Amino acid sequence: MIMRKLTSLFLISLFVSIAFAEGTFTNPVWDGADPWMVKQGDNYYYCASEHNGIFVSQSPNLTSVGVKKQIWKAPAEGWNRSCIWAPEIHFIDGRWYVYYAAGLSGGPFIHQRTGVLRSKTEDIYSAYEDMGMIYTGNNSKDQNSNIWAIDMTVFNHNGKLYAIWSGWEKQMDTDATPQQLYIQEMINPYTLKGKRVLLSTPEESWETGGSLNLNEGPEVLQHDGNVFIVYSCRESWMPEYRQGMLQLKNPKKSLLNKSNWIKKGPVFEGDDKVLGVGHCSFVKSPDGTEDWIVYHSKKDTIPGWNRDVRMQPFTWNVDGTPNFGKPIPAGQELNRPSGEKATAPNIWTVKQAEAWQKENGWLRGSNFNPSTAINQLETWQAESFDTKTIDRELGWAESIGMNCMRVYLHHLAWEVDKQGFKKRMDKYLEIANSHGIKTIFVFFDDCWNATYKAGKQPDPKPGVHNSGWVRDPGDLLFQQPQLVNKLEAYVKDILTTFKDDKRIALWDLYNEPGNNDQGNKSMPLLKKVFEWGWTIRPSQPMSAGVWNSSLTELNQFQLKNSDIITYHNYEDPAKHQAAIDTLRHFGRPLLCTEYMARRNNSLFQNIMPLLKKENIGAINWGLVSGKSNTKYAWDEPLPDGGEPKLWFHEVFRTDGTPYKQEEVDLIKSLTIK
Repeated sequence: MIMRKLTSLFLISLFVSIAFAEGTFTNPVWDGADPWMVKQGDNYYYCASEHNGIFVSQSPNLTSVGVKKQIWKAPAEGWNRSCIWAPEIHFIDGRWYVYYAAGLSGGPFIHQRTGVLRSKTEDIYSAYEDMGMIYTGNNSKDQNSNIWAIDMTVFNHNGKLYAIWSGWEKQMDTDATPQQLYIQEMINPYTLKGKRVLLSTPEESWETGGSLNLNEGPEVLQHDGNVFIVYSCRESWMPEYRQGMLQLKNPKKSLLNKSNWIKKGPVFEGDDKVLGVGHCSFVKSPDGTEDWIVYHSKKDTIPGWNRDVRMQPFTWNVDGTPNFGKPIPAGQELNRPSGEKATAPNIWTVKQAEAWQKENGWLRGSNFNPSTAINQLETWQAESFDTKTIDRELGWAESIGMNCMRVYLHHLAWEVDKQGFKKRMDKYLEIANSHGIKTIFVFFDDCWNATYKAGKQPDPKPGVHNSGWVRDPGDLLFQQPQLVNKLEAYVKDILTTFKDDKRIALWDLYNEPGNNDQGNKSMPLLKKVFEWGWTIRPSQPMSAGVWNSSLTELNQFQLKNSDIITYHNYEDPAKHQAAIDTLRHFGRPLLCTEYMARRNNSLFQNIMPLLKKENIGAINWGLVSGKSNTKYAWDEPLPDGGEPKLWFHEVFRTDGTPYKQEEVDLIKSLTIK
């Protein structure tokens, strides 16, 4: 609904090589930091901290994160109530154990300690019990003398269990304290044995030189009897963050003696294209023939922790040491891990798309919600589903030759009343069809208000554009990642029910993904909804319209996977034409699913004839002025709710009279023979 410049910028940011081979992928694979991944059986499990809790996802593919499910949430009180950092999950003796750092909210972050959780059963998604804080100080008899500790990992060597972590020499009152690596044998997976042993301090030139010397994020790599500890050094918030390595000189020697280890480095470091590589984990490819490093990287040079997750294969040197090579830049294609199968897109051929266009002719109409509804929920909930207004207003659309409406759904209305929701969809389609109007249904949306609830919807704010419109799924997906399972059921239910309904012109799977600064956070759901659609494969086309030329990765995916190319453009004819010329390169029929903002010189008079000439579907924003208040501009509210000097959107007033008679006359001249 908010259209940024979608013009000739496409030539730079969109018209790139988007036809990635099915056997390849590109980094980054997802957003995040401190990536911990483990392979168990045929699945990969990814463990991460989010929203003050710990989440685990499962996927048969190394390169896809899967659906994240929360397995533990920090308590409201206690030592571990905040700052949940870098969890790892390990399968030990038939149970899953999660090691994580936590403390009081900072900064300074001086309270971090290590805790452990244990699953009730061998099921990774079973309930977890809190096994408490692990003592990582120098005197276990005095539990109050515990010392700062993060990034704990555990491993088995010669029948004994060991823990390694990053800690301080002694407890300090500042987080500007050098970090060192410690190792200690374990009595069991939640209790250390004996005393901690200092294993590594920042001392070499390649691990020192910044404002704070760190050794952290230790991870164990075992190969042909050799034991390696790959760890991060330099400042985690800087581009210089890199990886060092300790190697046990002799696998038969004690691990608890610093002199038995050799330090080497840096063994993996960034460059001007890949910044701040650190905190890795190691897994085998699905078929077990390849070794992969999973790591995080900084997104920019600005000091901070804005990072994403990447992965690449590595090999072994003749002397038995790992060769990680150089980090591969973002966007460069890599072969998928050996044995991994790509999700097969089920996209229409160009011939199918062209046949659809020929069958449907020139589609023209509006984005529609009845004037009595402030948002999607008020449109579809049983108590506010207004068939009289829908029938009346679609009659006005029919009278000026419109033959297609774009209508937003919402998963919450389905969740509350699944069968009733589908019956109301069918009733709407019956009314629209009686007026000779086909429908484009929209599933998800990143626009406007992030939260929502069922029941009575808010009243409009006077003079404010779309004051009550709600996203779907909005913030709830990030607060409750398991919601994705419900969203999958919703999409598949609706598509299955209406997949052969001739009254439906197209399924718009996701409106403006990445809006409201979501950016690539919207990519996982965007990919999922296409995959769900491919599973059902309705007889109607599926698409997700491009709308913002700066969202390169989202645009690439949308353009590559849409049956019909859809787009939004609220600019003048010259810029709109430039966008059309670029989108033609993709070789599929075009449908403009949002246009017409009078203030922006995107008008019926200058855009609709252009779209007809180009044989592009023309769906403007707004049919009848009403509760949505979209006659007011996006960014120019009128708090008194008065009449704007120039309507931004809409064709008709609530009584059915046109806002501008000359516009209606123009529309009729283009649509009615």
